[in-house]
Amino acid sequence: MRWKYSRLLILVIFCSFILYITPVRGTVLVTEELIAEADSDVDSTSITANTGGKSYIEVSNSENSFQGIHIGYLRFDLSTIFGSVISATLELYTSYVSETHNIGIHACSDNSWDELTINYENRPFYDPVALNTTLVASDSTWYSWTVTDSIQNALNDGKISFSVVSEDLHDTAWIRFESRDQQYSWKEEYRPVLKIVYSETETAETSINSETSDITSPSTFEISGELEDLEFIEYDFSLTTKDLLEIYLKISTSSVDIEISANDQRSASWHDVSDRFQKKIATTVSGPHTLRIENPGVVGGGDKLSVEGYYIIKLGEANQAQVLISSENVSWSITSVVIIGLVCVNIIKRRKQK
Repeated sequence: MRWKYSRLLILVIFCSFILYITPVRGTVLVTEELIAEADSDVDSTSITANTGGKSYIEVSNSENSFQGIHIGYLRFDLSTIFGSVISATLELYTSYVSETHNIGIHACSDNSWDELTINYENRPFYDPVALNTTLVASDSTWYSWTVTDSIQNALNDGKISFSVVSEDLHDTAWIRFESRDQQYSWKEEYRPVLKIVYSETETAETSINSETSDITSPSTFEISGELEDLEFIEYDFSLTTKDLLEIYLKISTSSVDIEISANDQRSASWHDVSDRFQKKIATTVSGPHTLRIENPGVVGGGDKLSVEGYYIIKLGEANQAQVLISSENVSWSITSVVIIGLVCVNIIKRRKQK
């Protein structure tokens, strides 16, 4: 009888150990703000004219031959998004509204168009049914459209395009939204933005470990700095299409904002990042890139924070990209082990009493 109980106890201990060493997986929500990588509008009154590079996107649906039809086009790079999309919102800022319009955002399956060659004649066609519509009535105002389902479906393609359409017929009226191409830096905050909230896998494994990481590799570069409020550090490097960028950081005391820009255009950002940060990003744009880490500061001033870690550039390995957010919280595993152990001990005691 004693041997029977001993075997049961050994089995309990073994199962508890397996549960303890198995990484705990949960989900964390991550918010990314993506700036359009290309935008333009096309004009039915001048079917071969290209308007890419302007500071605004004009939208109209006029029966007047002077104004005609203007359709906006936007494209976003989704290569930094891994996981299940919880919500996605497209936000545009108006610079001028001549009359109230019902503006619809339509899915456009063709991502091959070029900002500097697109025109009304060669424009890609869009889904006739709008993903979402919003009434646009005021100048200098942010407007938003929910586009969640379209983002989840487009993750495999790595890019997504939208058409911006006036759903109402007007005599002579138009709307202008700010574009990504701004002459003045202070207007860059009004560029088209796609805000995506998605869930990532969180594991109890700690991946940032200087003892096991190849810090001396020629493609590995150290990140280190102490930042007062509103101070930042930047790292410049060049990437080619399909390269893999890995970032590993430890942040002490407070949180930071992290931004990656390509060819002087912000392509991805993370806000209020604290403790540990690990990211693998498949690059799709060739040219100069900048990694910027900033202490956003607090009202009245805050504590100085330190950042340390490294980033790795792996040429031609973008297909290996995946997302891992590290955590050292193993409380769930420990609690589970304790509960299972107590239950089994109670069962053994009851059998002995019988």
